[in-house]
Amino acid sequence: MFFPSRFFAARRNRSSTFQSSRRSYKPSLEVLEDRHLLATLTVFTTADSGQGSLRQAILDANALPGLDMIQFSLEVPPFTISPLSPLPAITDPVIIDGTTQPGFTGAPIIELDGSNAGPADGLAITAGGSTVRGLIIDGFQGNGISLLFNGGNDIEGDYLGTNGKSPAGLGNTGDGIFISNASNNTIGGTGQGTGNVISGNGGSGVAIVASTTSPGLLRPPGDGTAIGPAASQASGNLIQGNFIGTNLTGTVALGNASDGVTIDSAPGNILGGSVTGAGNVISANGGDGVRISGTNAAGNLLQGNLIGTDASGTRALGNAVDGIGIADSSNNTIGGSAGNTIAFNGGNGVTVVSGTGNGILSNSIFANNGLGIDLGGEGVTLNDPNDLDTGANNLQNFPVIVSVTPLAESVQIKALLNSSPSTTFVIQFFGNAAADPSGFGQGKTFIGSTVVTTDANGNAVFTANVAPGLANFITATATDPADNTSEFSGLNFLSAAGLTACAVESRSANVALATFTDASGPEPAANYSATIDWNDGTPASAGVVTLSGTTFTV
Repeated sequence: MFFPSRFFAARRNRSSTFQSSRRSYKPSLEVLEDRHLLATLTVFTTADSGQGSLRQAILDANALPGLDMIQFSLEVPPFTISPLSPLPAITDPVIIDGTTQPGFTGAPIIELDGSNAGPADGLAITAGGSTVRGLIIDGFQGNGISLLFNGGNDIEGDYLGTNGKSPAGLGNTGDGIFISNASNNTIGGTGQGTGNVISGNGGSGVAIVASTTSPGLLRPPGDGTAIGPAASQASGNLIQGNFIGTNLTGTVALGNASDGVTIDSAPGNILGGSVTGAGNVISANGGDGVRISGTNAAGNLLQGNLIGTDASGTRALGNAVDGIGIADSSNNTIGGSAGNTIAFNGGNGVTVVSGTGNGILSNSIFANNGLGIDLGGEGVTLNDPNDLDTGANNLQNFPVIVSVTPLAESVQIKALLNSSPSTTFVIQFFGNAAADPSGFGQGKTFIGSTVVTTDANGNAVFTANVAPGLANFITATATDPADNTSEFSGLNFLSAAGLTACAVESRSANVALATFTDASGPEPAANYSATIDWNDGTPASAGVVTLSGTTFTV
């Protein structure tokens, strides 16, 4: 039932005029708010059309102004709805709730199978303010769900591209979820059963696009102009608690063919978070785990995610290319108060091809096939005097670790940084169990940080103490005040026997580069070899090892 859109009621206002010792009142008219009762529409048949079908329920909900509910009460399993043509676009707010189906115990049991629907998205929502909960959506030639032009939608507890049982072959041809010019949508969540499984699709798991054109199926073929407002925006979208590219337990690869998450020219979106359950598992996808591109894609935050691992964060389910790729985008944050785990990916852990101000802080980055962090996408970028070069993250110089020495209750790190003069930098240190083949670190375990300020010549020499027993190989990054984070430094080995080292300005003869002892007892110096990496791109040199008492010198 709907009430008329406006009601008028008389109320009496007090007057400050007194007559015959009595107050007089003047009637006034007050406009009451619009009222709408939620209509509940029940789907009780798997038929393509007609009374009780999902198609008819969507048509009815579109015709009833205001928010409505579509619930399910199918009698005989399997509860599979196979549209024979595209379902109507959702043009008025609605809640489609598959968890209302009798027999629901926590996993979706209502399936929308698009194999006979032709060129169609599973559900296309243009109304905004809608919820899709507890559905399986697979086999469509378009996207699983498209959110277009109006935001504030919730997508929770759904399987998109998989039915949760079959290992592969059910994916939607497009993206699992496609968001175009729609803001403030929530994909997943931190509550019980709110996360989605978005896997096995032919495009990306989730694509967030801000543009005036749309690759969706709501426009005529060949028409490059999207239906909707000309202004482009897709900000404030929250993606939490999802499995993107894996099965529902995050243990088996079921990758999307392209990226796990694509953010194209869309600012201010959040992937993951710092609270329990906020992080996503983004693994086993055919492109990058997360791809951020376009000059407007600024202010995006990635925190607490597992990118390239299983749900435990320890087993390899790498994405085929980079863990995170950034191109033409600035001022995004990777990590921070809640770091990401970025590991086992086929390329680099994080690649910044272009763009500046991309902070990469407090993450666990390890076992990627390329570098831990690659600025420019061309391999190790060596330091330059006073950091005058430009490029991705301004090609920020990395620190040089001079020595790592175990003390009684800590590990002492001596290092130096040459960069912009009179500038303050955050230096972060990381521990690694093994050396990276590049000679330049990744950074598995964040072990501490310090803040340094360069002098007028751009130099800072500093000492930091970190907790002992965390790792053998130490690396570091530098981040400037504009959040440009460097690549990882070269590795420095921490020996339980007390290896110390020093930096030299040139290759002068007879310079003692390092001293060490062997806990198993001294052997002839000829039994030891040393390789010196000059950290300037030139070939490594062989060092000469000599023995004096119990101390070896290189």
